[in-house]
Amino acid sequence: MAKLNLLDYGLFVYYLGEQGLAQSSIKTYGKCVTQFLKYGPDINDCNSYNKFLIQVSERSDKRGYCYFYALKHFIQFKFETKAKEILKNIIKPKMKDPKTVRHHLTKEKRIEVINKLESEKHQVVALIQYLTGLRVGDVLKLKQGDISWEDYKDKKVLRINSLCKGQKRTSVYVTNPTAIDIVSKFIKLDVEEKENKLFGKVDRYYFVTNSKKNIYNRILSAYIEYYKDLKTALGQCNVDITKFASHDFRRGFSRDVWDENNDIFTLKTALNHQNINTTARYLRFSGLTNLEILDNLQN
Repeated sequence: MAKLNLLDYGLFVYYLGEQGLAQSSIKTYGKCVTQFLKYGPDINDCNSYNKFLIQVSERSDKRGYCYFYALKHFIQFKFETKAKEILKNIIKPKMKDPKTVRHHLTKEKRIEVINKLESEKHQVVALIQYLTGLRVGDVLKLKQGDISWEDYKDKKVLRINSLCKGQKRTSVYVTNPTAIDIVSKFIKLDVEEKENKLFGKVDRYYFVTNSKKNIYNRILSAYIEYYKDLKTALGQCNVDITKFASHDFRRGFSRDVWDENNDIFTLKTALNHQNINTTARYLRFSGLTNLEILDNLQN
């Protein structure tokens, strides 16, 4: 039976991280590939991949695309020159996954969820997501020096330089005084700057614990802890935990930007999208444009 040993699995996780995938995607793709290998396939034969994808689709078609992209990354990881040849013969799902109906929580409800998080570290992670729309993986990857002071309109704000999906660098800002105080105190920003002057920069991650594991496994572990805390907090706030996840802070952020500006190009910039079609998906799947049309017609 084909098997992915611990070393190969660690390398695969590292590879996915290098592709700029979110931690939730890394976790899911790892599970998909592990499930595929349990069938004992011939990983050199595209028929093995197709047989598995057909079986998965028959059992649960809504995950078809997820399994397809997991296997695509696995093939690219295992085969450098042969990957294209295998991929061109693999069956691609006909329809994209139907999206889960999400809860678009109000600002007040999202703040309530953040306050219910047990860990102070997780509260800061969620707060940054809520205010900037960053993906949770982008926040967890922040390390010493990525958050700094910036002068803006005669006041100091926090500048966050994030390494986002696709290895793109982007800058977002925290301007709310209360949030600035919470974030800067937690990461010990002023203390960090003094230490840098004396001893130079030390590579330290703000939200990931020190460990001998590689950084992508450490980030994945941090994400799992964060998600567990979030699920508990959602339950305490009477929110269906199957309809709200960490990425919904980004979806909620997109809704806030849309409500404030009603302009897709502004939203594209705020979400740091390269393609406006990606931004349009946030509006389409959230029903925001439909809601506005019906509200205008009915009132």
